[in-house]
Amino acid sequence: MEWVDAHAKAGRHRARKEISRESSANCGRLDQRVFFVNSFYVQYRSLLTAEANRLIARHTSGRPPFDPYEIADVLKVQVREEKIDGPDGYVVREGGRWCAVISSRAAKTRRRFTLAHELGHVLLFRARENGHAKEFLRYRCPSFQPNFHQDPEEEALCNAFAQELLMPLDEFQTRVSIHTVSPAIILSVAREFDVSLQ
Repeated sequence: MEWVDAHAKAGRHRARKEISRESSANCGRLDQRVFFVNSFYVQYRSLLTAEANRLIARHTSGRPPFDPYEIADVLKVQVREEKIDGPDGYVVREGGRWCAVISSRAAKTRRRFTLAHELGHVLLFRARENGHAKEFLRYRCPSFQPNFHQDPEEEALCNAFAQELLMPLDEFQTRVSIHTVSPAIILSVAREFDVSLQ
């Protein structure tokens, strides 16, 4: 994964350096694993949001709304909408290919967000396949289970990727900085980016 490989070694080195510095400052009382995971989270959040912007720049018209279905094609992720109970979506591996299963019962804006979120999971799965992202709960299990979605940090990262893919922060700030923020402006921006108000 080019987006991970370029930064992984430097990030691990920085995190270890910070752990060492913090441990010395706190006389060894710091929970080093927690600090490393938090450093890891910050690093991966930055990498995933940068990857969202790279995908937008290379594979869209550059104007909202940005289409997560197009990005799924670029990432070679099959998308299937089904009537599912429970979660709004999940990813599975089918015939050597990732497939995002999205609830057809959800509203269009929710399906778009769910797909973008699941693409974040796929990027992390691929990073794990290349020897990265080992610190997440899912990947620390004795046997790797792709359908195990219980790591709150991973879920937060996938939400950050989805948010940036659907409504990049720079684009949002540009629109709200030229107006007094009001309900009408928020509705206008939500319509332009085809996102919900949640």
